[in-house]
Amino acid sequence: MLVCNNVACLLRLPRRNITRDPPWNKQAALPFSAAIGLRIGGWGDADRDDRNEARERRMADKIATACSGSLAGKSLAVLGLTFKPNTDDMRDAPSLEILPRLIAAGARIRVLDPECMDEAKKLMPELVYCRDAYQTTEGADALILLTEWNEFRGLDLGRVRDLLASPLVIDLRNIYQPQEMAAAGFSYLSIGRPAQRAQPELRALA
Repeated sequence: MLVCNNVACLLRLPRRNITRDPPWNKQAALPFSAAIGLRIGGWGDADRDDRNEARERRMADKIATACSGSLAGKSLAVLGLTFKPNTDDMRDAPSLEILPRLIAAGARIRVLDPECMDEAKKLMPELVYCRDAYQTTEGADALILLTEWNEFRGLDLGRVRDLLASPLVIDLRNIYQPQEMAAAGFSYLSIGRPAQRAQPELRALA
């Protein structure tokens, strides 16, 4: 194309054949984008990060609301720290935003993740790292599910209920069914579904 090739000449870039290297071809566009300061594939990253941070801030606020509005002195059990199951990847993990906010609000947090404990200890040394789910939940005022690991789908719910100081489960991954948790005697909050056996002030996490 005349305009594209003229720009290429001005920038001292190689000419491109429009039939072989169309302008929408990412590889062909790399030299041009670098010359004018663009980053292919990076448009909208800042907006996406802002939206993620806002969502995680809301989740932290909703957890505090579920715990009677204050986290001061509360003990929280957290299962799952990674961005998704079956990985040790902590990049962009919601736990990195949510848990520091809970700690800043006065909570004490015990955690378990099947894969990323060593990495998480470097990033969040203020957490208490446990050997299994039952040690994590013992004496906690609430259980929070942050990653949908299969290991967490098969918990002995009766044992978990007995270990918790308060039978409150906040499921941010919708691992369990509300009716199942109600039948097991939990106050159960999940995403976009009605709260089960919850106190009147508790609301579903929409």
